[in-house]
Order: sequence, then C-alpha cells, then structure tokens
Amino acid sequence: MPSLLEQAIGRTAPATTRTAMAVVLCCAAVFSGTGAWANPYAQCVQAARAFAGLALPESGAQETAVGGGAYRLDWPMQAVQCQATATQVQALAVAGQMLVVDGYAGAEAAELRSYMDGQINLMANQCWAQVNGIKASVAQGFDPKLRAPNPKLAQIKAQFQRNLDLASGAFYARAYSESVPKLRRLEAIEQILAKAEPDQRDSAQCWKLADEYSQLQLGAQENETALEGVIAEMSAQLEAQKTELDGLRAELARAQAALRDTADELRDYRRPKRVQALAQVIGRKDLDAAQDLFAQLSRDYQLSPKELRLLEQAAIEAIKPIPATNRRANFQGYSLLSQINPDEPYYQRKRQQYDPARSD
Repeated sequence: MPSLLEQAIGRTAPATTRTAMAVVLCCAAVFSGTGAWANPYAQCVQAARAFAGLALPESGAQETAVGGGAYRLDWPMQAVQCQATATQVQALAVAGQMLVVDGYAGAEAAELRSYMDGQINLMANQCWAQVNGIKASVAQGFDPKLRAPNPKLAQIKAQFQRNLDLASGAFYARAYSESVPKLRRLEAIEQILAKAEPDQRDSAQCWKLADEYSQLQLGAQENETALEGVIAEMSAQLEAQKTELDGLRAELARAQAALRDTADELRDYRRPKRVQALAQVIGRKDLDAAQDLFAQLSRDYQLSPKELRLLEQAAIEAIKPIPATNRRANFQGYSLLSQINPDEPYYQRKRQQYDPARSD
C-alpha cells in the first residue's frame, strides 16, 4: 500500500528521505488545517514554469535531502537542478544558468538583498555609536553638573537638547526647514531680475519691485499650496462621507429586506385565519360582505385548491336553505360561488337565473 508521502506527492520517494519527509508532511498538515501540502516538487515545478517557461514532470526527479527540510531535485533530461523546501525555492539552475539564488531572482538580486542588509547593519552600528557617544557626554559633562549644588537645570537641559539635536541630525533638518522660505524668495528674485533689462538690473527701484513681486509670487504659491491642502482635506472628507453614506444605504437596504421578509411572514401567518374568517362570514349568510372579502383574499394570496374547496363547500351549505323566491339572496350566493369556482358552468347558469336585472 502506498505511504502517506507517496499519496501526497504522487510518486515513490527514496527510502533514505521517506521518513523525514513524512514527518514534515504530517506537521504541515497539522498546522495548516487543510489536506493540501506544498511539497518541494510543486515548488520547483512552479518556479521552472515561472522563470524559464518549462513544464517539468512532477515525478521522476533525482532527490537528495540537504537538511533543514530542503531537498535537491535534478531533472537530467531537462538540465534542471532545483533546491527547495515545502514553502520556498532556494536555488534553481536551468542549463547551467542560475535563475534563483538564495531564494531571489538571480545572483544580482541576491547581491542587492545582501547589500541592503549590510547598509542596514551599518546604519544600526552608526546609530549605536551615536547613542554611546551621547551616553559618554552625559556621564562626563552633565553628571558632574547635576550632582553639584544648585545646578542650572534649564541651561543644562537646553545644552543637552542642542547636543542631542546635533547628534541626531534634527538640528540640521530644522535649520534647512527654516531656510527654505528664504531660498525660495532669492530664487524668485533672481527669476524676476533675469527678465529685466541688463542696464536696469542693478537699480534700487528694480530690486524693490523684484522683492515686492517675489513676495506676491511666493504668497500666491503658499496660498495655492494651502488651497490644495484644503481641497485634499475636503476630498478626503467627501470620500469618507460617501463611504459612510454607502454604508447607511446598504444598512437601509438590509433593513428594508428584513422588513419585507417580516411582512411576508406576517401575511403568511394571517392567511389561514383569514380563510376561516371568510368561511364564518359565508356561514352567517352575509353574502355581500363575503364577496368583498373573497376579492381581497384573492388579491393577497394564491389560494390553494384545498382552501377553495373549503370556501366553496361553505357557500353551498349557506345557499341550500335559501328559498327560490328569494332571488336576491340566491343571486348573491351563486355570484360568490362563481367567484370561488369560475370553471363550474352550473354556478354561472344559476347566477344568470337569479339575476335581478332579468324580467322573467
């Protein structure tokens, strides 16, 4: 009988790897909560299709366990070598060309990822060096002042904050931010002076006009930026309101649907009671009212044959004792029967026979 591993991946695994892979399979099934297992075979087949456009068979490869849940699979006929775990392809080579290295799309991608890690580590080391430097300056420069009598706390705090800003770069960021408006103003003045006649650029009047115009231009730009911010904020608010309105509409639609369902349930609940009430009205020989009630009942429901037979029998019992001389009552009774069972010609003839409009 095939082993659990053979059933999962559809071919016989080598005896040397069967036990280890079966353990991995069982654990994966337990933790995933499903019967599916992405085995190294499937990982390699998918990678070969994605990176090289190859359709590899999902069986028949040469297998070698390399540890850590990874396996090397070789397809000699296709010149494909692949190393993968149950969840990731670690390496893929096709005809000697490395398409996947350390899980990344080629050697250059793997080198770039390594470079990123190196830069992150370098940044972390620099940050720790700055932190250690600040700690040393606090221990050597600020501790003695804080331990001395009557320390000038506000001055010490300001000096510490300045040192911290310098070390963290906040000082330079703030200085640049404060200089940006001045730089923009100078750029605007230069642009305005460039448009003036060469012999007028150095005149005081030209500089004054350029300065005033630059202030107006920068003010207009600031207003434009502020207006764009207001528009963006209003757009976000409108989008949020639209989302809220859509939610309210959906909630209203659900409430209306629930109300319709409740109304249908209530109508169906009242149906047998209304049929019985009509039968009682017929039994009291209130035939005019019975016709109106039957018309309403027919509009509200599609009466079943059983219900129609009940009403028809009640009408027949009500008409039986009516003497033939009472033409109006007979006309009402057979009119009701004609409504209940329009396919019965006898009721139609009797209705015509007792019609008060007839002279005979």
